Order: sequence, then structure tokens, then C-alpha cells
Amino acid sequence: SFLEKKKLIKSLFKNKFFLICIFINFLYILISLFFFKNIYNGLIDFRTFFRAGTIILTDINKLYYISEYIWIFRYFPSAAIIFVPFSLLNFTLSYLIFIFTNFILNLIITWLIYLIISKIIGSNFEMIRKSIIIFLGFFLISFPNLTNYLMGQISLFIACFLLISLYYMLKPHKPSNTFLGGFFLGISLLIKPLVIIIIPFFLLTEIKKSKTFSFKNLLIRFSGILFPNIVNFVIFLSFPILILDFFSINFTKMVAADYNFSISITKLILNTFYFIGMEINRFSVLIFVFVPPFSISLLSFLIRKNTSDFTIVYAFLFGLVLTGLTYFDTWDHHFLVVLPFLIILRFILQKNNAKRVNISKKLIDIGIYYLYFLNFLFVILWFLIKNWFPWNFPGTIILVLLFGVLLNLSFDSKSLFMK
Repeated sequence: SFLEKKKLIKSLFKNKFFLICIFINFLYILISLFFFKNIYNGLIDFRTFFRAGTIILTDINKLYYISEYIWIFRYFPSAAIIFVPFSLLNFTLSYLIFIFTNFILNLIITWLIYLIISKIIGSNFEMIRKSIIIFLGFFLISFPNLTNYLMGQISLFIACFLLISLYYMLKPHKPSNTFLGGFFLGISLLIKPLVIIIIPFFLLTEIKKSKTFSFKNLLIRFSGILFPNIVNFVIFLSFPILILDFFSINFTKMVAADYNFSISITKLILNTFYFIGMEINRFSVLIFVFVPPFSISLLSFLIRKNTSDFTIVYAFLFGLVLTGLTYFDTWDHHFLVVLPFLIILRFILQKNNAKRVNISKKLIDIGIYYLYFLNFLFVILWFLIKNWFPWNFPGTIILVLLFGVLLNLSFDSKSLFMK
């Protein structure tokens, strides 16, 4: 009810620890503004989005021209449309508005996580409320939030819409909730094409419901995803060259081979070939790395024992962890999308004291705190030693462990404490 939600908001935003974390998060904005003005001189990721918003208005056929950007624009045309309002303003003012929007999104995201966990836990929520607030506070002061502000990235937008999607999927089974769950997943796809990896798992959670499966509900989910993306179909049909450019820029026409600190398995392999001075087809490496874990994940979803409504959390996490493990670029700020779902899963497992589940919970805790703080420190270390050792692998190990945890839990019929 509205009163219950109001009470929840007060319990979260009156907590002193949480308020201190909000203040630290705001300090990250001030640090970012200092770097923006004095060190980066505006050469940040946000400039790419800002430029795309201009190009889609002035010369849409050049949307995917590498020469138009300081860093490549790899997104759907809809992402450029979203940034049109920003591109109409002065660049510095646009960045200020954008970064403060991200600050508001951080507050919304922590509230959504809090609300979703309270919905799942039910009457036992009060027993673990303080523990949840600690995790949410650390989320706000995590280093991925700092890098997201510094670079002017879009990770918080994606996280917010995915959480809203999850919220509606956990509500009572009504066509409107099912559609809205798909719709907000579709909105996140408008912003980030790689969200498409979540969709098969999102749909399979409906197919696996042997007792309640409805082809109508499956169609409603899929329609919700497609509806907001009509804009991309229209643009691609109107400007067919953009389809070729989009796939070329994402899978074939990559920038010159070089080291970077991405923790994906694909990039670790590419770094190896670059280190020994050998050329290799990047797309082939991507397919080689992606297909096995993706196939295993789909199989686990098809034959999983657990058919609880809460397996929808696995659907999001499988897609997000797979993306981090396999796509070329996995940066620190990307973890802002993964972390909310890890926190939710961690508290889903809270009441199950089985030894097997406790081990999974501990591994999730390790993963959460590593992604909060340690990955950023290993990135700094990577810059110091990259000429001698160009592999930023500790984060890869963490993602592999999390992937293993998800597989283990999906086969365990008792891993989720509610049916």
C-alpha cells in the first residue's frame, strides 16, 4: 500500500549511515566535476552520447562514422534520440544536468532495491532491514559510482529500468504487470543493445512454469519488449545503411588492436594475442567465448528444478553476468547494473540456512564487495604493469564464480526460500 511504501522510504532515508553514504556519493560528483574541468578537459564518454544526439538531428547517415567521435558510438539510434535534449545545450551544462540526473537515479535505484527486497522477504523484512541498508549504502559509495560520474556513463539508467521491470514481474500475475515488465526491459534495450542477452532468460521463466504457463502471457512479455523498440525498427527501415553500420561497428570494424583493462574473457584472449604480436579475428574470439556459457545457461534454465516466481532474478543475472564475461568491453561502471540484482539475490537466500546455499551466499558477498571496491584498485594496478602483464584477470575470476553460483542455484529446487 501507499502508506507502507511511505513508511519504507522514511526507514531508509532517515538512517544515519545511509545519509552519510548519500553525502559521500555527492562528493563523488564534486570530484568528477574537478576532473572534468581540470584533467579530462571534457574528453569523457558523455561527449560521445552528446555528439550522437547532434548527429541524429543533422546527418543521421553518419551516426556510426568513427571519424565523428572521440570514442565509438555502438548503440541503437534510440540512444542517440534520448540524448538529443542534451545536445541542444552547452556541453558543460549538459554534463552537469546529466551527472545530477545520475545522482537522482542512484537514490531511486537504492529505493527500488529496498522495495523489491521488502516485497520478497515479507513479514521478516524488519529483521534484516539494517543489513540491507548497509549493502545499499556501500552501493552508493562504491567505486563504480565514481567512475560512472567521471565518464558520464549510462549504467544507472539501465539499472533503473531493469529494476522497474523486475518490480512489475514480481507483482501479481495480471496482463498489465506482465506487459510493463517487458516494456521496461525494452526501454533498457533502447539504451544498451547488450540487454538483448537477458531476453531469452526473461522469456524462459514463463515457459518453464509448467502449472501456470500461458502462451498469452509469453506473448504479452514479448510485446512489451518490442513496443518501445518500434522506433529502432522504423529508423533502420528508413535508413538501411544504418543496419550495416551498426553491426559493422559492433562486431567487425573494431578500433586498432591494443591492450585495455576490460575483465571479459574475450578481451583477456585478445590481449594475449596482442602481447605475443599475433593477429586474430575478434568476432571469432567473441563467438568462441560466448556460445558455450550461453548454451549452458539456457540449458540450466530449461531443465532447472526451481520454478518459483523469484527465478526471474536469475534471468536478469544470467544475462548480465554473461555479458560481463564475454563481450569485448567490461568496465567498472558496468557493475552498477549487476550489483543491484546480486544484492537482491543475496537477500532472497537469506532465510535458507542449508550449507550449500550458505556457501553460495558467501560467494555472492565476496563478489559484491569485490565489485564495490577492489576491481577499481586492480584497474589502477593494471595501468602500472600493463606493458609487462596486460591481463586484468581478478575480476574475471569473480564473474566466473558468480556464474557458477547461478548455475548451482538454478539446479537446486530449495535454493529460493519461497514458492
